[in-house]
Amino acid sequence: MSSKPTAAASVVAVLLLIGTPALAKVVGGPAEYHDLQPLAAVSYSGPLGLSASAGLLSGTRSACTQTLSGGFVQAEAGLGGGRLSAGVAAALSTFPAIAAIGAKAFVLRSWSSSSTLSEHQTYLGAGVDLTLFHAKVGVAGYQRVSATSARRGA
Repeated sequence: MSSKPTAAASVVAVLLLIGTPALAKVVGGPAEYHDLQPLAAVSYSGPLGLSASAGLLSGTRSACTQTLSGGFVQAEAGLGGGRLSAGVAAALSTFPAIAAIGAKAFVLRSWSSSSTLSEHQTYLGAGVDLTLFHAKVGVAGYQRVSATSARRGA
């Protein structure tokens, strides 16, 4: 009998060496771990017009399914105003997410008139967003809580 490894045994050995770290991570490592995921978007909405946003989603990621669920904060600046949001969300995959859903509360400040807002007003609101393959749709409602005069030095 020959003591040289066969081609089949060599292939099996290579597959075991390649697969062992991944298997050890899933089997021996934590099933869930804390993770931070950046959030970024360019969007158009009635209240803000064209806007850009950035934020962080902080939560628990499942090692098996690669889902991340937790809380988020996000800042958005647009042509018509700015918005600060905080809420809860769940995302599938890594940045950028394949799919995500979130619920948020926000404070919105207008700095120019739009079709839905007047200048220099503050609103509180809530909304729900759904993202699929980089396209986000959402619905939100808001209520004016204050207004200030656009005049300065008067």
